[in-house]
Amino acid sequence: MIIEKLRLKGFTGISRGLGLDEIEIDFKDVSGLVAFDGMNGAGKSTVLENLGPYNQLASREGALFRHVFLRNSEKELSFTYQGHHYKTLLKIDSDSEKSEGYIWLDGDPVVNGKISAYVKYMKDLFGSPDLFYNSVFCSQNAKKLSDLTTGKLKELFSEFLRLDRYVEYENTAKQCANIVTGKVEQINIRITGIQEKLADKYKLELELKNHNDQFMELSADLDCKKAELKSYRELAENLKEKLSQNAILQQRKADLTANISRLQAELGKEKTAVDTEIEAQKVKYREVSAELKKFEAVISLQDAINLAGDTEASLNNQILDLNKVVEQLTEEISKSQAEIHRLESELLIKRQAVRDLDNDPKLTELTRLILQTQNDIDNKIRNIRDLDNDPMLRDLDRITKQHNENIKKLAFRDPGCPDGENACLFIKDALVAREALPIIIAEYAERMAVVSKERAGVQVEIDILKGKNKLNEHDADTRLQENITKQAALSDDAAKIEAALSAEIAIHLKRRSGELKTTKANIQTSQKKLAEVKALSERKAELQIAVIRKADISQKLAEITTVGKTIKDTYLEKERVKLLEIQELVVKQAEIDKDINHGVETELAIAKSNIEDAEKSVPQIESKIADCRDNISKANHELSGMMEAEKELESIQAQKSELLKTAAEWTYLKTACSKNGLQALEIDGAAPLITGYANELLSQAFGPLFSVKFRTLDDEGKECLDIVTIADDGTEVLLENLSGGQKIWVLMALRLAMTLLSQEKSGRIYESAFADELDGPLDPENSINFVKMYQAFMQIGKFKTLYFISHKPSCRNLADHILKFEHGKNPGWA
Repeated sequence: MIIEKLRLKGFTGISRGLGLDEIEIDFKDVSGLVAFDGMNGAGKSTVLENLGPYNQLASREGALFRHVFLRNSEKELSFTYQGHHYKTLLKIDSDSEKSEGYIWLDGDPVVNGKISAYVKYMKDLFGSPDLFYNSVFCSQNAKKLSDLTTGKLKELFSEFLRLDRYVEYENTAKQCANIVTGKVEQINIRITGIQEKLADKYKLELELKNHNDQFMELSADLDCKKAELKSYRELAENLKEKLSQNAILQQRKADLTANISRLQAELGKEKTAVDTEIEAQKVKYREVSAELKKFEAVISLQDAINLAGDTEASLNNQILDLNKVVEQLTEEISKSQAEIHRLESELLIKRQAVRDLDNDPKLTELTRLILQTQNDIDNKIRNIRDLDNDPMLRDLDRITKQHNENIKKLAFRDPGCPDGENACLFIKDALVAREALPIIIAEYAERMAVVSKERAGVQVEIDILKGKNKLNEHDADTRLQENITKQAALSDDAAKIEAALSAEIAIHLKRRSGELKTTKANIQTSQKKLAEVKALSERKAELQIAVIRKADISQKLAEITTVGKTIKDTYLEKERVKLLEIQELVVKQAEIDKDINHGVETELAIAKSNIEDAEKSVPQIESKIADCRDNISKANHELSGMMEAEKELESIQAQKSELLKTAAEWTYLKTACSKNGLQALEIDGAAPLITGYANELLSQAFGPLFSVKFRTLDDEGKECLDIVTIADDGTEVLLENLSGGQKIWVLMALRLAMTLLSQEKSGRIYESAFADELDGPLDPENSINFVKMYQAFMQIGKFKTLYFISHKPSCRNLADHILKFEHGKNPGWA
């Protein structure tokens, strides 16, 4: 990949560093070591990272739209690769966050706008971005090899060793094995089906035997049923003859029954007529008897009627005396009710006075003032808490601590670190903190004085409110004691009034009310007796009539009784004669009933039912016999088919054996090409190649100071991928235990070695490499050696160009070309 031209439009890093919206750099005829020279933040990293073909930046998170500010931002990159000329164009909209990608190959378009197609094309051409940014391109904040997990390192090895072909072999073998296994499963299903079919052979033979046995049993049952049917038909004919004889006897019995019914009807009519005549006599008897009882009742009151006049006068005098007593009691009750009303009114006044003291307005007002003052005190206390947690003081304290921490970094400042704009970022922060610290401390003291003054003022207000509340509480307690004393006196008066009221109600009102109720009841009783006496006085004429009519009524009752007895005796004689005739007919009827066969109809019905059952059973048995014949024929046919299935089973079992052998061969091939097979061997073989390249680079750059190797097993025998350095005296030290500068040598050597191996194994000839400020922690002498390692890398890997960024003039002086970055100018060659 030989870079020819780069054009950037609307990139934030360029706008901030150079003050330009668009730049264009011509890289034609530029090869060897190419250094980027400029101040921090001048846009060098933005240009370097955009020399990569992908639609992303190596050291910055997110898609490109996060790093541009124009709606028509663009990145245009031209380069040659493996004998072809490529031109790429990315259009980015910073507002809609949409991107378009275009690629021209030798002038012909191959991608026309779809960003997904652009991404796929570049991945197919140069490999994944992870591989590119972990080998050819070394950005500022790229993950170190020491930070990568064993699994992540193996993923990188897998890509640049082109282990994808083994994955394809593995997938193909897996598919073939699955196809063959599927055929085996189909054969297994056929075998299972045949075996299930053959498993029923014994069952089928047993069923055939059962069908033959059933056929013999059904044939015997059919003969028995036909014999039963003949017997039931003969029995039915005999029962029909008996049924004809029964009909004649039934007719004779019916005639006798008709005569009996006629006699019973005549007897009933005569009884009805007699009952009617007797009932008429009973009615007359009851009427006359009632009249007689009426007269006797009046005569029984003869003495009371004669004395009624004297009793009436006595009762009138008694009622007058009782009315006078009622008037006297009513007057006394009225006086008692007036006294009760007076006592109740006085009691209500006393109770209201007690309630008024419970709701004393002065005491209520004092309580309200106490609560209001306490609420004001609580608010003041909260104000003091807010002042104690003043947010401005907290922020000033935090900033002071932060500045102190930044100032401590000056103790670690490299003596060779430049001042001013060329100083490192963390040194700039420390210097700014040292200048700002006195100002922050003064602001803190000033704010603390203001807060303390406000807090003292609030505390004085709290003390005043507490004194005021103490006076109000004293007045409230005094008022409460006075009210309690008054309530006690009022409660005593109310108790005395309640006692007098209870006595008045119990002794006078209730007693007199009881006497009044009793007197009124006596008046009602006397008035009732007076009404009865008056009624008796008015019945003297009725008494005289009753005495005269009693004898006539008694004679009439005797005559009615004689007539009724005569009617009854005449009917009883007629009834006796007819009952004798009916008895003779019943005897004849019983003799006929003995000759009738009453069960013949039931027996005939049973016989007919048996005939019907037998007639139904015969065709059913014949049908079952036909089914047995069919089942016997079917079983014989299936048994002949099973013989053919046994021959088929032998054939497909032989096919299964051949397929299992083929499946085992494909499975072996799949396992051999898996991650634990040839892929693992390739990765294990890559480690010595990488360390070989790395040691060669270290030797050419730094001499035989130390070498490096990978350790693939830890002390417990578990798989790992640790980086170990070997000193010139043979001492082995883990990379993590080296100093920062020494780590830089080793990690860069390993990264460049991986790039060399990737180029060797993948077949991709990158020809260009990129490095961004990787020599930062190194001293000037080792920085120069570091650049020499770039030169050795280019020589071994046949790289034509290596673009790098360094702030050390001694390193830039080793470059073949220098690209200058100055504010307000398009980057140009020095």
